[in-house]
Amino acid sequence: MEKNKNPKISICIPTYEMKGYGINYLFHLLKSIKKQTYSNYEIVISDHSKNTEIEDSIKKITSMDIKYLRNEEDRGKSSCNINNAIRNSTGEIIKPLFQDDMILNNDVLSKIAYLYTTEESFTWGGLGFVHIDETNSVHKNRYPPLIPSMNEELALGVNTFGCPSVCFFKKDLPKTLFDENLVWLMDCEFYHRMKVSYGNPILIGDYDIAVRVWKESFTADVSDNTKKSEEDYVKQKHFPIIETVTEVMSGAVDEIDEQKEQSEE
Repeated sequence: MEKNKNPKISICIPTYEMKGYGINYLFHLLKSIKKQTYSNYEIVISDHSKNTEIEDSIKKITSMDIKYLRNEEDRGKSSCNINNAIRNSTGEIIKPLFQDDMILNNDVLSKIAYLYTTEESFTWGGLGFVHIDETNSVHKNRYPPLIPSMNEELALGVNTFGCPSVCFFKKDLPKTLFDENLVWLMDCEFYHRMKVSYGNPILIGDYDIAVRVWKESFTADVSDNTKKSEEDYVKQKHFPIIETVTEVMSGAVDEIDEQKEQSEE
């Protein structure tokens, strides 16, 4: 079947109050979207806010195609919030964007649409990105610009690909929702699962996305206990054989040590 040469892109944005910064950063993101030269897109916002600040502000915007969804389920879990937006989208392509990030170049959606129409094996991909601070200034030293890349430990948090704002994928593929058991590793596990299911991503070698690194980002509040439990969950989900072998070897070493102690007695 011939592909649509003007595919609809669903920009899926999970939002929340973000300790008072949410609406300001969301407006920066929406301004960057509005500058896109590609026009066949929709914006789907799933809002975890307890107040109506974002909802009231969005209702005043009439110049953009925005579908607002108030989401009172599983507050605090960005994986659930982004999935709610994805489920309520209508485009052929999903473009996640977190509310404190931005699009840098005006032709980003055009590039994605072009790949969709020209690459027969189009399934998913990634965009190059830079890091910005609270004032939209680029971090140049501590956080260098990056082009997404895969590695064998990506699923366990060695994230060389980037946050969800740098990825895009076809909607009608199975397994294209984020694992709602995860928050810290929701993106890393997703990338691993996409590679296993659909192969390596298509990478666009331009720095098209600005990822905000700041003290109030949701990842700053993730506890060490949560990180550890999520790592254990991902290991069991994707690498159960390795885990079993490790446990057996550990048990064997303990047994040998115990026998050695007994013989020395």
